[in-house]
Amino acid sequence: NDADYMRGYVEEVQKAREYFTRSLNEEFSRVLFAYESRGNFVLVKCRMTGLREKIIAGLEERNIFVRTVSQSSSLRECFRVTIGTRGQMRRVLEALREIMA
Repeated sequence: NDADYMRGYVEEVQKAREYFTRSLNEEFSRVLFAYESRGNFVLVKCRMTGLREKIIAGLEERNIFVRTVSQSSSLRECFRVTIGTRGQMRRVLEALREIMA
């Protein structure tokens, strides 16, 4: 039924969010930081000026779209990644590896 499907999907997104946050912070700690989140997205901060634009452009070339969050000067180097399944988040991490290579 719909409620069972929704519970299963929410559980998958929670696992995917934890996987993505942990993986990004372990693998890209020199240049990126993913903040802990309880929502369906993760806020990622670029530790180097100008890196955000390179990452966003590289992701867009791969048909992965993220949101900029430039409403505040303190978020100037951040972007927001909506969390999907673990498979989708693996794809985002693979794209980041290619962009950062």
